[in-house]
Amino acid sequence: MKIVRCDLSGLEADALINSACGEVRVGAGVDSALYARGGKELWARRQAVGAIAEGEAVATEAGGSLMCRMVVHVVVPEWKGGAMEEEAALRGCYRRAADTARAKGCRTAAFPLLGAGHKGFPAEVALKAAVEELEAEEDREDGLECTLALYPGAVARLAGQLFGEVRNLLDSCFRTDEAVARSVEDACAELGTSVWDVRGGESLLRRPFRKAKRNKEKSCAMMPSLPAPTAAEEAMALPPELATKLKAVGPGVGKALMALMNRKHFDNRKLMVKTGISKQLLSKIQNGKHAKAPDKRWLLAVSVAMGLTLEETRGFLATAGYALSESNPRDVVVAYFLGRGGAQIGMVDAALACLGQETLYPEG
Repeated sequence: MKIVRCDLSGLEADALINSACGEVRVGAGVDSALYARGGKELWARRQAVGAIAEGEAVATEAGGSLMCRMVVHVVVPEWKGGAMEEEAALRGCYRRAADTARAKGCRTAAFPLLGAGHKGFPAEVALKAAVEELEAEEDREDGLECTLALYPGAVARLAGQLFGEVRNLLDSCFRTDEAVARSVEDACAELGTSVWDVRGGESLLRRPFRKAKRNKEKSCAMMPSLPAPTAAEEAMALPPELATKLKAVGPGVGKALMALMNRKHFDNRKLMVKTGISKQLLSKIQNGKHAKAPDKRWLLAVSVAMGLTLEETRGFLATAGYALSESNPRDVVVAYFLGRGGAQIGMVDAALACLGQETLYPEG
């Protein structure tokens, strides 16, 4: 499941899901945005349907400049104080909208965050329902490929309500750009110079290093080449402690991934659906044919998708030469959710999207 920050009406998919009014009228939010792009064609088709009961979903053909075949209109109930029945009804709206889209032959669908606008559902309830229901939809044998669109205007509110703790954690773990700039200015004031002078000094310091490096390369080129040492010679040259540590080096990332998949009962298809990793890249990683260490984002996505613990994730990343860094916002967010237990890739991506970071599941 992909999570993107955009206006849902501008997405391309087989079906766009609309949080519609039960009566034949134009509502606020995504409803009005879809009619603005769908024009009179979409409005005429919605009028022909008539009233829609709460919790029900109806599909109409799209129109205007919408980049979809169908628009699925679903009527979401209002939040009236926190009854479990209301959350269950909201989850039912996701399922009925998906069922309706599949019945029309759709393979891809884009959903708004149902209930989080004027219907009044709290951000945490709305987002949890969306992530769990859409991931369950993608786990189906005939499931839709789902995209959850967070409207930019709602992102700040979501971040404040749901991810304030994550934002505080980020602020305590690494310095902001403004803090870094202040530290540079403070250092320059202490030295009695300017930022420009310090940068110039750094460039001057690098010049003799580059010259020395060129001279070293030239002198090395004139030296006769020596035969490569044999394995026995290398073993003799290595200190015993280092030789012992090298023998204890664990498997590469490919073997580590295969072992984790066997332990967590994941097959290739399930992993590709959960993380968005391509079949070709997954095969290269598993077979150890990747030219370099795979992108850290994939390994983080795999860790969250397979439900690894924080320590298991650290070990898995280490097989590719990576570590979780407290100065990297994405790493801090992932570590936060892994530390809580029961992390879901959708929830992690929602936090990353709200904080302006690249999501684990690719947007493209």
